[in-house]
Amino acid sequence: MKDSLLKEGKIQLIETLQEARKRNNCYKLTVPWGTHMLTLRLSDILYIAILKKQSEIYLTESCTREIARLLNISEKDVKGFTIKSKRKVEEYYNELKDHGFVYAKVSYIINVRHVTGYFKEYVQLTGGTQLAVARSKRAQFEKELSSFWERN
Repeated sequence: MKDSLLKEGKIQLIETLQEARKRNNCYKLTVPWGTHMLTLRLSDILYIAILKKQSEIYLTESCTREIARLLNISEKDVKGFTIKSKRKVEEYYNELKDHGFVYAKVSYIINVRHVTGYFKEYVQLTGGTQLAVARSKRAQFEKELSSFWERN
């Protein structure tokens, strides 16, 4: 009896965790861009950086191509395409910190899903982008990164 209850509880816990992961992956971010509202999957965002008093969202190559196709942006303008936003990086961080985004420097937050390598002073992201990790942010960054890698 006790064993069957433990087994049933374990199954329910596994199912709940799987559902939570699914929901976490489905979270989307809606961002104004010109006259358009873009809804971005978090998995499409590489990192978000400070741009003057606003922010700039860097996307994966595949997402950039998809947006370019939808908005009729020419191939030559796709290179280096980012989304400029009036929101501050800190606001994005407060919204996304529970979804795998972490500060690596005061000037940007990184989506840990896209970290392909970590080399103490910098990280490498999907597509080869390398970003520095500030000494003051290193311990927290390592903690968040290893926690994410353990879960996935």
